[in-house]
Amino acid sequence: MAEPAIKFDTAAAVDRLVAAGIPREHASAQVRLLADTINDNFATKDDLDRLEQRLLTKIAELETRLGDKIITTIKWTAGMQVGTILAIIAAIKLL
Repeated sequence: MAEPAIKFDTAAAVDRLVAAGIPREHASAQVRLLADTINDNFATKDDLDRLEQRLLTKIAELETRLGDKIITTIKWTAGMQVGTILAIIAAIKLL
């Protein structure tokens, strides 16, 4: 069983509601509902750790893809520069 997202003392909560005048049966039902809502909707430390790992993996993948794109762009740019220089040399020889 997964550990609750936050520590919530249900017995103490029931006691406080009873002390405020709510019948114990109603107080217990309200506290159970609140505890279920909390546990179903709040992230645990493990949830956050898993999310962090997924994000780090995605970042690494993006860095790799970006690096590949940069290398491709550099190769293309260098090729264009060499082609331009050769075209200039050819034009000069024709003069």
